[in-house]
Amino acid sequence: AVTAAPSDGYKFTAWQENGQTVSEEETYAFIVTGDRELTAVFAANKPSRLPEGYTEVEYISNKNDDNYAFIYDFGVSSTNIHNKRFELKVKLLDTSYFQYLFGGYYWRRYVTNALNQSQGNRSAIWYSDTNNEIFFSYGYSTASTGGMSSVSIPYTTPEMEIVVDTRKGIFSVNGEEKEISKSRSTTSAKVPSLFACNLSYINKPTANSSSSSGSNYGSGPAYMELYYLKIYDSEEDSTGDLVHEYVPCINPSGVVGIYDMVANKFYSSYNKFAFTPGPSV
Repeated sequence: AVTAAPSDGYKFTAWQENGQTVSEEETYAFIVTGDRELTAVFAANKPSRLPEGYTEVEYISNKNDDNYAFIYDFGVSSTNIHNKRFELKVKLLDTSYFQYLFGGYYWRRYVTNALNQSQGNRSAIWYSDTNNEIFFSYGYSTASTGGMSSVSIPYTTPEMEIVVDTRKGIFSVNGEEKEISKSRSTTSAKVPSLFACNLSYINKPTANSSSSSGSNYGSGPAYMELYYLKIYDSEEDSTGDLVHEYVPCINPSGVVGIYDMVANKFYSSYNKFAFTPGPSV
């Protein structure tokens, strides 16, 4: 039997022979049949950047059986989406349907006499199975004037690093960049969701009615893994200050979600369905 004894600040990872792992136990017992050259492999303990009790994981995934978890109201205001820079890494796990990766969308419908009019304001990143593209949509629209804008980049690989920076007019996927308008005003869209789009419907059946009803949260969910999301106060000539950094993790109670390293706050699924964690970091 051979036994590995790690020094302070290190942990044992494996016994290897000829570059191949033969045991992951600190004590490895075997029958001697000839000469062997074993190497004990150690790694430095990486201090956690999360609070005590939290476990950082490589990613979180949102599909739970046939249901989808999503995160709503995670510290991002609906009024300043277009003043920020978003950097996120995701991996799409199913490309057979239309799906939102990130979105906030506000839609209203008035029925006044015979005139139907809808208007909305959207800021969303989404995948189209019809076009096989990743889209960023933004702006304001009405039924009569239009105005909603979208730019797209061909989908080539499930793992994607995405950047949206409206202050600089940038939308990019894995380094391929498209120009977007820098003149968009702040949006009145609903608070955005991660892994889905948050939609709100307000119906007014008559001109004299002020009643409203109906809401749909978590619409068009993406089936994906989220590796990170960073949000900056974008500046014309710089990335700007980091205002949110979301790290996939498991909290001390065993709940899977994301931890904001800047605001020191944990967010989990908005609905009753749970996220699935990736391997620990």
